[in-house]
Amino acid sequence: MALKRLKWLARGAFLLLLVYFWPSLMHNVSRMYEALFLEVHYEYTGLFDESVQKELSWGQKIFCLNEYATNEVWTFLHDIERSKYKKVLWDHRGKLTEEAEFAGNHFIVKSATKVGFLRNIFSMGMGVNVWNNANWAKHMGMPVLKPVALVEKRSLFETKSFIVYLFEGEVCEKAIKTSEAFFPKIEELKTLLAKKHVIHHDFRLRNMVLLEDGSLQFIDIDKLHWYPCNSHVFKQRLKREVYKFNLNVVEKTDSSQRLKV
Repeated sequence: MALKRLKWLARGAFLLLLVYFWPSLMHNVSRMYEALFLEVHYEYTGLFDESVQKELSWGQKIFCLNEYATNEVWTFLHDIERSKYKKVLWDHRGKLTEEAEFAGNHFIVKSATKVGFLRNIFSMGMGVNVWNNANWAKHMGMPVLKPVALVEKRSLFETKSFIVYLFEGEVCEKAIKTSEAFFPKIEELKTLLAKKHVIHHDFRLRNMVLLEDGSLQFIDIDKLHWYPCNSHVFKQRLKREVYKFNLNVVEKTDSSQRLKV
C-alpha cells in the first residue's frame, strides 16, 4: 500500500515539474527547430530583383539597393573588412557592430563569422538570413529595419557576413532611460507577433529601434521565424520570450514598465 502511494506521489511530482518547466521545454524545442530550418533552407531573396545591384561568385557575394549603390559605397563594400571609415560600437557574443560615415552616408555595419567546413558548404551566413528575413518580414507586414547592403565572403572553412543599415533612430534600451512614452508600442509589437505567428529569437529592448517618427522597428532579425497557426510550441515560446523581455528590463533599466505575459 505504501509503495502504491509512493508511486502516485512520484507521478504527481513529475506532472508538477512538467507543468512548471513546460514553457522552458517548448522554448528549447522551438530553438532547435529554427536552427535546423536555417541550416537546410538555402536561398538568396531578391537574387533577380532589378532594384538590387549585385556581384555574385561562390567566394564573394555583394547585394546593394540601387539608390545607395554609388561608387563610394561600392568601393566601401568591396573593402568592408579593412575600411578606414569603420568605428567599433560594441562586440556582443561574436557579433560586431560598427559605425561608418563617409561621402554623406551614415551606416551601421553588423558582422559575424561562421567557422566549420560542412556548415559553410551547406548553409548560409548571418547576413544572408538577415537579408532574406527583412524582405520576407516586410511582405508579412512586420516592422523591421531593412538593410541596404549585404556582403558575404566565403571560404571552405569560414564565412564572413556583413549587413549594412542606414543609421536610423535610437536603440530602445538607451531611449527608455530618457522617456518611457513609447513602451505601449512594444506591447503592440508583441500583439503583432502573436497575430502573425512570428518569433523574434532575442525579443529585447536592445533589438528594437525607436525612429524619429515615433515608430518601432526590429533589428537583429537573422533568426526571425514563422510558425503555423495554432502551434502550441509557438504559444509557449512567445510566453517565454515575453518573460525574458521583462527580466531584461529589470536588469538593464530602472523602468517599472512590463509586458503582459
